[in-house]
Amino acid sequence: MPDTEGLTEALNKGRIEEVQDKLDSLSGFHGEIIRGELHYIKGEYLEAVRSFESALKIAEEEGNRRRQLNAVYRLIFLCLKAGLRRKVGEYLGRGDSLFQRVRNSEERSGFLISHAFAISQDIGFIESEKFSEELVKGALQELKEAERGLKRGSPLHLRAGLVRGILLEQMGEWGKAEAVLKEREELAGKKGYIFFRGEILEERGNLHLRRGEEGEKGQFEEAVKAYSDALEIFNGINRDEEGVLHSGMGDAAYALQDYDTALEHHTQALEIFEELGYIHGRGLELASIGRVHLRIGEKEGRTGEIKKGIRILKEALRIFKKLDQRHEIVLTEVYLIDGYFLLSREKGKKALRKLLYNRPVKRYQDCYRELKKVVFREEWLREDPEFAEAFEKPLSRYITLKLMGEIIQSAKRGHPNEFGALLHGDPVINRMEFVPDSSHGRSTFMFSLYNRYSGDYMTADGVVHSHPSGSALPSKADLTFFGRFPGINIIIAFPYTLDSWAAYDRNGNRVKVQIVDEADTDKKDRNG
Repeated sequence: MPDTEGLTEALNKGRIEEVQDKLDSLSGFHGEIIRGELHYIKGEYLEAVRSFESALKIAEEEGNRRRQLNAVYRLIFLCLKAGLRRKVGEYLGRGDSLFQRVRNSEERSGFLISHAFAISQDIGFIESEKFSEELVKGALQELKEAERGLKRGSPLHLRAGLVRGILLEQMGEWGKAEAVLKEREELAGKKGYIFFRGEILEERGNLHLRRGEEGEKGQFEEAVKAYSDALEIFNGINRDEEGVLHSGMGDAAYALQDYDTALEHHTQALEIFEELGYIHGRGLELASIGRVHLRIGEKEGRTGEIKKGIRILKEALRIFKKLDQRHEIVLTEVYLIDGYFLLSREKGKKALRKLLYNRPVKRYQDCYRELKKVVFREEWLREDPEFAEAFEKPLSRYITLKLMGEIIQSAKRGHPNEFGALLHGDPVINRMEFVPDSSHGRSTFMFSLYNRYSGDYMTADGVVHSHPSGSALPSKADLTFFGRFPGINIIIAFPYTLDSWAAYDRNGNRVKVQIVDEADTDKKDRNG
């Protein structure tokens, strides 16, 4: 039997061929873990997920909770990095229950690090900046707990530093973020853990890019250097990382107004993602390329370039709509507004009006920040009362009277137990989906987002459940659950009437949801 610890060390130090030569002799839990790590390093994310899921299955059959948590924390981190967000909620839920029963182990630290990473990746999708700050502080505290007992320079210690740097960056603690990332990068270099060093370099590039966008001089050049150093590590090994790094270098060149270089890097990233069949990545690069053409057209006074940029952005938008990537849909429409304003004031106003009234642009902090850049560039817009009001008013949400009737009847049928279901529709909630695999009690409604009948992971805009107790206030468990859905979550309380329900956003803030007739939904539906 091969020395699995030795093979893991070999992987971390980049001796990939040494591990590949012994793959056929690997079996059992550790064999699947090493296979998964090898696939991950090579950018073969779906294969890595399958290997880690096989490891999880073996650990479940053995009844070994530590090994189960080991596989789960790897799956969380991988799925987030690979953009497989639909699977993350399932593994976070499983990890939560395992975490309570596994004591004083490296696996607990691994789960806390992955949980903190999940929070760091979700911050841009949370409406409330105050709530985001609370989550980041909580995640940093988790990292502090996770690092207790970890050996300095171990893979988990290095990964904890990477996540700490991301969270500090999101809090605007630039100096602290740079210090921890630099320290862990140097440590990874000393240990010979080249791929960890590459990941940390990538994040250093992201940090320099963000600092440059906030006005710090020289940061864009530093971003290019960090991305280039990381590219040397991953070049010829991990095509996905190559694409991501070319994309980052393109963003830095765009910020430096070196549009030819930006176009070159984003085109290279696009070619890589097309080769890998990464449709979402293709959409992201098309959106970036479209923006570059807008700037070239603006700089050189070429209407044809602006129109070309708009065409490419529309192609990216079609991809995001097909994938139902709502954040990217809104951000791309913001970019399109930029293009329309470059063509004419009237075209820009029309597109801006449609966006503000038909998309939840305020839901995503980065989209709203980008939109304000466009609007503030058009100074005359600030004095327009129509747009001033649109920027100030909160998002409007709706639910159909027909669906409210179905919710009331379902809650009554389920009484005295809780009833629950998934909700669909944004901003008009118009459909409810019952979960095949769920359990109901007097004070609980539980289900898994993994559908064992179809093998798919379920998605939804929100969730509705009843409170037989008569209170429509969310419990702590409810608030945690709400965070997994992007839209509105409803609690309907006994006696289950049109006056005994309340709606909350994913942050647990009470929101107003208006009941509308079915006939009114066409003019309010923002997804059309």
